[in-house]
Parts: sequence; C-alpha cells; structure tokens
Amino acid sequence: MVSSNIVVNFTWDNSCFSVIENVFGENSPSKFSGLFTNWCLNGQSTTVTLGCSNQLPPGFVPACNIVGGPIGDPGCPQSNVQNHCSGSLPPICYQTFTETCSNGTQYQCTADVGIIWCFQCALQ
Repeated sequence: MVSSNIVVNFTWDNSCFSVIENVFGENSPSKFSGLFTNWCLNGQSTTVTLGCSNQLPPGFVPACNIVGGPIGDPGCPQSNVQNHCSGSLPPICYQTFTETCSNGTQYQCTADVGIIWCFQCALQ
C-alpha cells in the first residue's frame, strides 16, 4: 500500500512549505493524497515532483504488507518511534511508529495534528 512507502518521503527547500499526508484519501495501492501549503506571502511557487522507488527512505519505519485500510490507534506498545519535522518556524511535525499487540499483530501508525491512524500488517 502507498502509505507504507510515503512516510518521510517529503523534503523542504525553505521554510515556506508544509505537506500533510491524507491517508484516508488513499484508497488504492498506487494513490497518494496530501495537503500542500505555501505559507510564503511573497508569491513563491510550489513544485511537486513524484517518483517511484523500491528502496525505502533513510530512517523509515520497518515496512510490512498492509492488510485493509486505515484504523484508529489499537493502543498496543509502541516501538520505532520517529519524529519528522519541517525546517519552518514554527515547525510542522508528525510522528510515525510501530505497534505490536500481545497477540502478535503489528501495526504501522502515524500521529499527525492530534489524530492517530494505523494500518495492520499481515501476519508473517
């Protein structure tokens, strides 16, 4: 699924731009949905470049084969917690992490603007 490879796949070349992934708008394996905001008041343009790679980005939370769509936080113990922030002032940040429940079920989760959503990993 697309979300397992989108996290931390954004870069900023100045402090004027922010990107927030809209995981609930991603309803097919090759779809990305996001909110791109230009905070500059001097008319700078925004350029979006999309590309595909079978290589995970540096620092990426361990990947898994995702089962189903996004769900709320299952509340299991967290690991691989990573914070991702823009270079803007104030910084735009979100957090990614893995959750593993007592029954062995794993989830890949994202926390953004006070909302947590997770994807269940297929049992291996």
